[in-house]
Amino acid sequence: MFGEQRRGRYNMTQVKFLTNWNNKLNNKYFLTIRLLTKSKKQFYTNQLLNYDDVNVLVEDVLYCKAKLVCLDIEVFKNLPKWLCYVDSGLNKEKFYELLETIYKNKKEWKGKNTKVIILCYKRIDIY
Repeated sequence: MFGEQRRGRYNMTQVKFLTNWNNKLNNKYFLTIRLLTKSKKQFYTNQLLNYDDVNVLVEDVLYCKAKLVCLDIEVFKNLPKWLCYVDSGLNKEKFYELLETIYKNKKEWKGKNTKVIILCYKRIDIY
């Protein structure tokens, strides 16, 4: 679900997911909530400003293309419950447990005081 973004073949940025949580990638707009780091903040801000196309991968297989249309930064404990449901199909507590499993060994992980980046993409190509 939360693979790193990087420049891949064809010089296109990739957004990697381990699974299509809540079938969100089938929608015209979808979001993802990820751990905030200084480098990710800069990377996503540049992606937003440049309006770059990205390849969306699920289990390393191209799923669709998209463009980042907005981003926001929030402390996990301040996330509205509905946002957790929309992103993952999980209630807020289960979503927290999922994030904790993924990020607990990262220096930026601060429990429920962790800053996350919320990314909203517009799907532009369907495969």
